[in-house]
Amino acid sequence: MSLLSRLLLCASCALFPVLPAHAAVHKEPYEINSTKTPQTIAGCLDQGIAKLKIPKEYVRHDTADNGALSVMLHNPVSGKTGLAITLRPKDEGATVQVDPNGIPVAKPWERMIERCAR
Repeated sequence: MSLLSRLLLCASCALFPVLPAHAAVHKEPYEINSTKTPQTIAGCLDQGIAKLKIPKEYVRHDTADNGALSVMLHNPVSGKTGLAITLRPKDEGATVQVDPNGIPVAKPWERMIERCAR
């Protein structure tokens, strides 16, 4: 198996892991209110994603005109987006919208999102 094939397989597993049912926390979109700014939360998420050694080409960032930021796990090979986290400014903080796109969010991911938002 080539290095590229192994990298794509590894990144694919990190993006779309197969989890036992009891390991899944959320499969539906949910929101968290935060006192942190969207930029602070996005920076924290980027650090957590870097620690997981997910290649940069599998992470997409978008910025909307209203100041919302999005951090998404996107598989460039399949074109599919997995976990999408949208950070909308709200008063002095942000609303964190987590959209698993039908894929269960593993507990470690949920903990990282919670830690970054709190």
